[in-house]
Amino acid sequence: MSAHGGPVTSLTKLDLTRGESAHYWPVFLPGGTQYLYFARSSVTDSSGIYLARLDGSSPAVRIVPSLSAGIPVIRPSTGGLYLIWAREHDLLAQPFDAGRAALTGEAVTIGHDVRVEESQRLAFVGASRTGVLAWASARAALTGLGLFARDGHRIRTLDVVPGVVWQPALSPDDQQLLYTRVDKGLGDIFRYDMRTNVSERLTTGPGFSEGSVWSPDGKAFLYLANERGEQLIRRLSFGLAAPSVVVHRGNVISGGFDTPAAGSRCSRNPPARAART
Repeated sequence: MSAHGGPVTSLTKLDLTRGESAHYWPVFLPGGTQYLYFARSSVTDSSGIYLARLDGSSPAVRIVPSLSAGIPVIRPSTGGLYLIWAREHDLLAQPFDAGRAALTGEAVTIGHDVRVEESQRLAFVGASRTGVLAWASARAALTGLGLFARDGHRIRTLDVVPGVVWQPALSPDDQQLLYTRVDKGLGDIFRYDMRTNVSERLTTGPGFSEGSVWSPDGKAFLYLANERGEQLIRRLSFGLAAPSVVVHRGNVISGGFDTPAAGSRCSRNPPARAART
């Protein structure tokens, strides 16, 4: 879109043959005719930082395999262009020749303990024109789960290994909890048993699973997955090998659950359940 307004033009298109599920974090290179973006894919060899031209005159080129977005930085002392990105929790920099669409020289580690947003792979890094860098600590992203009463006091901390865990969904009988654990850009759904304090993985695969919703009877659940495109899936029971049904394909904003037997609908975050969790 022009800085002065006007029509919006689509620049990229997901390549489903390469398992792409999202394009994120576009940033212009000096000159304004080329840009970088991050492509997330369920195929490891396809995820990475890509270079594309604004006029679309040539196909996008992957600059480096990566599980984080990258930012271009001009080194003040030489005027040379560098690409900065995160690998695991290390911050890397390497000379970048935009004209040749290639990295040159050797990658060097310039920082440690860098946070990368798990679902959309943004590296929490900023670079100034004077060469000063700033980044957020990866330790700040680690979370745990706790059970709270309605008056706000903590009943107990759940025996869930701290990490990037989110979207807790308590079962109708308050005895089980579904949650999403994210690691290296992949998300899977787990079930925690309040009585045994044991977690069980319910999904596995190359995609990103999230947004669990219980059925009214607590015997099944819905979740979102981006394997082979966005899908809304109903799991009829628990365990990795449990049968499942794809109930919707395409973009999904929020989930719900309808069962003929129950004749009712449970939204993703019903007020009473959200208060209890």
